[in-house]
Amino acid sequence: MFDGVEGENGTYFWILKPAAAAAFGEMKEAGDRRIRAISKILEDDKTAEGLEENLFSNPSDTSVRAIRRLLEKDRDFQRKSFGRDHPCCLVCGADRMSLLRAFPYGEKEEGEKGLLFCPTHGALFAAHLISFSMKGELLVSERLTEKERELFHLTAGEKAHGHFVRRRMAEHRKIFNQEGRKLK
Repeated sequence: MFDGVEGENGTYFWILKPAAAAAFGEMKEAGDRRIRAISKILEDDKTAEGLEENLFSNPSDTSVRAIRRLLEKDRDFQRKSFGRDHPCCLVCGADRMSLLRAFPYGEKEEGEKGLLFCPTHGALFAAHLISFSMKGELLVSERLTEKERELFHLTAGEKAHGHFVRRRMAEHRKIFNQEGRKLK
């Protein structure tokens, strides 16, 4: 939102409404990979940081184009990931298309397909609280309480409701195991 102020060198100043700034902050904290990437684009645009500053040090269309490319790339990633016979959440089997979201899981994210999850199991996967073994069995972190395991319907050893490239899961499982060792 333009606040009507022009700087001494002809730059215009913008204000990000507090509710929008708070929502953006929450998404960033949750680790949404798109928000991290958008943050990186804005960080490269030196004056975009904060609530009340010049929004773009680059011409605005430069940053906007970069963000559009990022969102288009994510849309392509999502579209490719849904190209299965029966898309569903790998953990619970939920198949309501409007709720499913693809998550990257290997070292190479570009041009690859992601794993499909419902919102709950996707958040657990992104936080490395669940993973899958080389046999395609569910691994559940010891960081989750018994009550949380029941609440999220997590049964260690349960087979995945779909297929994925098991060797690509190795990186995710490595982080999952490292996080689990921090408890001990």
